[in-house]
Amino acid sequence: MKNIIAILCLLIAGVPVFAQISKGTSTIGGSISLTHQKSDYTIDPRYSNGPAEYKETSLIISPGYGYFITNNFCIGANLAASFSKGTDIVTGPDLHHKDRSFGIGPFLRYYIPLDSKLYVYAATSATRLWTRSTSEQSGTNGIFTSSEKNKSLAWDMGIGVSYFINPNAAVETGLAYRHDNGDDTSTLALNIGFRIFLRKA
Repeated sequence: MKNIIAILCLLIAGVPVFAQISKGTSTIGGSISLTHQKSDYTIDPRYSNGPAEYKETSLIISPGYGYFITNNFCIGANLAASFSKGTDIVTGPDLHHKDRSFGIGPFLRYYIPLDSKLYVYAATSATRLWTRSTSEQSGTNGIFTSSEKNKSLAWDMGIGVSYFINPNAAVETGLAYRHDNGDDTSTLALNIGFRIFLRKA
């Protein structure tokens, strides 16, 4: 492990200075991610017979601002808006579920320049979410709709690639593992984003 860390340090140190994102740079940008999950579960046999399945698709939009406190390393804050729609597939009518979430939280991101245009990055963030949920449920008197509000904490970590189309703008794509402690779910998301870098003169 020590040898691997030493080699990485040498590689980073060997990158030309002009490829660094310098201390004092500000960045504004964001990403869009789309996730889909599917799971099997069991339900109360009083209401339905046979296996049940849950499918959910979520869209997450996350704009944010960051500041580079050292070369290639920035801290910042993200806003988050997510919209999800799920379906319980059971014996009888399908049951639908919708979530609307909004949140805010900090992020950390470190860039490793491969050349003057191509960078890889590692990132992590945490977000406090406020969610409103609407769901259909099956009861002894048929299907009824309920709604609730709750708060949760979500965090993610991932890696990606940034390609600079000019010195101040980059398109980004990456993979992130995300966990929400509100419903104790984990997903793997593909993030696609655009970022502007306001470099210190």
